[in-house]
Amino acid sequence: MKSDCEYFIIFAIKTIFTMSRLTFLLLSVLLSTSIMAENFIVDGIYYQATSPTTAKVMPNGSDQNESGGIVIIGLNNGYDGDVTIPSTITYGDNTYTVTSAENGTFANSTKMTSITLPATLTELGPTPFTSCGKLNSIIVDSENPTYSTEDGVLFNKTKTTIISCPGAKTGTYTIPSTVNKIEKSAFYGCSKLTSIELPSTINDIGAFAFRACISLKSINLPEGITEIKSGVFRGCSSLPSLSLPSTVTMIDDYAFYYCQSLTSITIHEGLKYVGDYAFSSCVKLAEISLPNTVEEFGNRIFESCSKLRSLTIPTSLQQIGKAVFRGCSSLSFIEVPEACEYFSGEEDMLFNKDKTTIICCPCTKEGYIELPSTVNTIDSYAFFMCRSITGIKFSPSLTTIGSSAFSNCTGLRELVFPNTLRNLGKSSFTSCTSLSSITSYAFTPPINDVQCFSSMTYNIPLYVPANAIPSYQNSDEWENFTSISPIAESLTAKSSDSYPGATARVSIGLNNAQTDISSYQFDMHLPEGMSLISSGNSFIHNYTARHSSGNPVMTATDLGEGNYRLHFEADETKKISGNEGDVVSFLIALDKEVTTGTYTGTINEGSITYKGSQAVDLSGAEFQIEVKEGLLGDANLDGSINIGDVMLVVNIILDNSDNYIWQLADVTRDGNLTVVDVMRIVNIILYE
Repeated sequence: MKSDCEYFIIFAIKTIFTMSRLTFLLLSVLLSTSIMAENFIVDGIYYQATSPTTAKVMPNGSDQNESGGIVIIGLNNGYDGDVTIPSTITYGDNTYTVTSAENGTFANSTKMTSITLPATLTELGPTPFTSCGKLNSIIVDSENPTYSTEDGVLFNKTKTTIISCPGAKTGTYTIPSTVNKIEKSAFYGCSKLTSIELPSTINDIGAFAFRACISLKSINLPEGITEIKSGVFRGCSSLPSLSLPSTVTMIDDYAFYYCQSLTSITIHEGLKYVGDYAFSSCVKLAEISLPNTVEEFGNRIFESCSKLRSLTIPTSLQQIGKAVFRGCSSLSFIEVPEACEYFSGEEDMLFNKDKTTIICCPCTKEGYIELPSTVNTIDSYAFFMCRSITGIKFSPSLTTIGSSAFSNCTGLRELVFPNTLRNLGKSSFTSCTSLSSITSYAFTPPINDVQCFSSMTYNIPLYVPANAIPSYQNSDEWENFTSISPIAESLTAKSSDSYPGATARVSIGLNNAQTDISSYQFDMHLPEGMSLISSGNSFIHNYTARHSSGNPVMTATDLGEGNYRLHFEADETKKISGNEGDVVSFLIALDKEVTTGTYTGTINEGSITYKGSQAVDLSGAEFQIEVKEGLLGDANLDGSINIGDVMLVVNIILDNSDNYIWQLADVTRDGNLTVVDVMRIVNIILYE
């Protein structure tokens, strides 16, 4: 049996031994890491050890320093002239086999003229020789198991994939018939190639494959290619035309971006997707026909296509991105076939199917624009650069104006926002240099992103509802306006006194109103215990003769909790007009439980439609009803209901008296005095 002391000694020895092994392993890892991370130069080439026996080529100018244990490699300064990478190198006491090159090692070596790669170098990383404009040839040792060359062009070993074409290649280049794939950025920056001939075997062309081939004028694309990948022809500024294979189903982002000479492109049935910026800045592209198989447009696909005159929306289109036609300064017509399920057209403009959103107005549109009453959203860039538009009639249901929606509308003279507007996007009205005034009928200032208006816009008058001025003065963006004044047109309201259980009359008018008002609508809130009086399915009201003609139609909706929505509509033969006077009056019923005192009602959320234009009014007019002591039926207000009240009402009906309290005489609460009221008073005397 070992004593406790012996056990303790054995445990201590084992612990020390274990810790020593851990320390040794840690030191070994650190040493190995130090060796592997070491950068050095041999014959002008930068390397980094990847193991005690292997190294990889690093960008010219690479250096290392440590910051918090992280090795930081310097920037690539580019290699010059004819560069030869050896199979082995000796540095210090070590000999290394060169097996790879850091990603981007030779990219942007604008002075490198040729490069020779050894058999041992089997890993170059993606896009190894992009933007090497003076590179004439890439030479690979014939024993290399991964790469091969032909005519100075880099391939995989079996020549089924072309990896990189030297940037200084000139004239016409014919790709070998063994090739079925062109690697990403393979011809990127080959600025002197004028023609590229592809074999029928090719079915895969990588992203940016021909980017910045600025002299390329001719190229054939064989059948079997299904996707024009991202940026494949980006910046091919000399390419005049192209025919896509019938097998293509996708044109990806930036595919033909900045193809400034492109005037025509043939696209076949089967295409389903056109990506972001696909044809952006194709400044000579005047027309393009898209097949009725396209289902989705990306963002800004025709941006700055300044010669594009018209476009027919494919009937199959289901989704359209933002700012598709931004900067299409010659666009005059967008045709939307009736068969299109998701979009519609009106007056050459593009809408979603139910016309709740306007997507684009052609830049050549002129004069005054009237939007359909269904529009509640104006999409981003919808009117961008519509410089000949002088005015716009917004929909009374408009809630949102997107970013840059009216930017650069230099002919736009004034804005009148409806009370429903809630959101203004960034730069929505920047560079609208002709704006002379803005009127907003929204009681709550629309929420703004930053810089909705140009700084010079803040010096023009801003008109808002009188009661909303403090809100605008304390709201982001709106507070920048130097002049905020009340809107001239506003609703007015006044009321008569009343008595518990009786009626009151509220009269609504217009302050400084224009004549020939075709309709107006507002919401009204009544104090607790009061309600609009209805007769059958309609509410009791009347128009004053001097302010209306032809008895315009009035409808009212009970919204509950004392809230009502009232609407007045006149056809072309009728009108509602007024100047600080009553336009319409309503009867209000008071419950018997309403006590004496003064009660306040409000008129809110109103819109006024004038002949030929629309304004929206949220004046917040208030009216007060003073409730006095009195008994329903006590027409002479003597404190009791008796035969004297009966005779008084009879005389009123016979036009023999005007000294009465009509609210108390109108026992039936219908706004009129008739024999029915007389009989009702008699019943009160006899039975109540």
